[in-house]
Amino acid sequence: MDAGVRKGWGRALEGVEDLDHTPRPRGRGAAAAGAADPFRLDGLVGADGFHVDKPAAEAPLQARVRASRRELEPFFSQLSILLESGVPVAPALDGLAGQARSAPFRRVLEGVRDDVQGGASLSIALERRPAVFPEFAVQMVRVGETSGTVGPSLRRVAGFLEHQAELVGRVRAAMAYPALMLVLSGVVLVFMLTFIIPRFQVFFSGKEGALPVSTKVLLWASRMLTEHALALVPGAVVLLAALVVFLRRPAGRRLLDGVKLRLPLLGGLFRRTALARSLGALAVLLRGGVPVLPSLRIGEKIAGNAQYAELWRRVADRVRDGGRVHEALIGSSLVPGPLVQMVAVGEEAGRLEDVLERAADYYQGQVQRALKEVTALLEPLMVVAVGGVVGFIAISLMLPIFTLSRTLR
Repeated sequence: MDAGVRKGWGRALEGVEDLDHTPRPRGRGAAAAGAADPFRLDGLVGADGFHVDKPAAEAPLQARVRASRRELEPFFSQLSILLESGVPVAPALDGLAGQARSAPFRRVLEGVRDDVQGGASLSIALERRPAVFPEFAVQMVRVGETSGTVGPSLRRVAGFLEHQAELVGRVRAAMAYPALMLVLSGVVLVFMLTFIIPRFQVFFSGKEGALPVSTKVLLWASRMLTEHALALVPGAVVLLAALVVFLRRPAGRRLLDGVKLRLPLLGGLFRRTALARSLGALAVLLRGGVPVLPSLRIGEKIAGNAQYAELWRRVADRVRDGGRVHEALIGSSLVPGPLVQMVAVGEEAGRLEDVLERAADYYQGQVQRALKEVTALLEPLMVVAVGGVVGFIAISLMLPIFTLSRTLR
């Protein structure tokens, strides 16, 4: 694509509302797109109408490139608008690649464009880059290619990513204050143990028998931290690294996610968040035309919690064996009984996607209310906890001083 056309695409992409009136670019990209049908299907279509491809070879130069939600959501949104406006896939990808802010993501889009110009379908081109484009988006595009509705499918993908980013952002923002307070408390505690309390060691030397237990514990902790820092710091780093490695493995992930669901104050929030994410993904996939079984397989990866991922895996296995979705959910402690009943009614009425969409909206609202409640409770609790630590240190230091002063008199 020449510089004039690329500049024109830049102006068009800066104002998304004007894309419907943007003329198609004329050049080598358009010619190549016209020569090869961008919606061509290279695989087979199963009896259920679901497009089944041979496994696409992963692009070697882009296998390790990753993209954030901030890059993917506008990409899918703008691409859907361009395709619904009648712009062929290859020129649309070329224009979006020219507007990409990061060089790695630009190279990814240029690779997708080259694959499409070489005769591959858009879903195949995206599938070759699994580290960049989620399977959720690939399957939605694949179904859109089968039904000729790639634009609307991409719009659903963009909307889902936007809702997910908003949901995750709210949860992280609510957890930021408690995490910050916890870190600050740890810093203050280490500072007092290493710089303040050692000054009292000389004063209390030889009087250990008259000291209360709390003061002895405080002095012992200070002495351990100051005298054995060279051994404690590397040991703590190694222990933390081992913990991180363990938590990244499936067993560690399941353990951590199980603990998160059982937390007294945050467990309900994590449960509702996992349900909102997985139900929302299933609703979008089913409404986009993806069959139930592939939707469940993808929902398993989007749940964001290993416990719920295992639940959806069991549901998918049950559906694969001829069962129903609600039958696999019965008796699970991860899914409330009313939700199981709603799923059963939706399956009987043939409107499962509508039920799942309303349930996802309900749990998203529950997440917002839970965030407000958790934030309102955690803030005073953290203040009390920090005050309690400081108060414990102050009392442990001042109490023996008063006691020894009265003894000397």
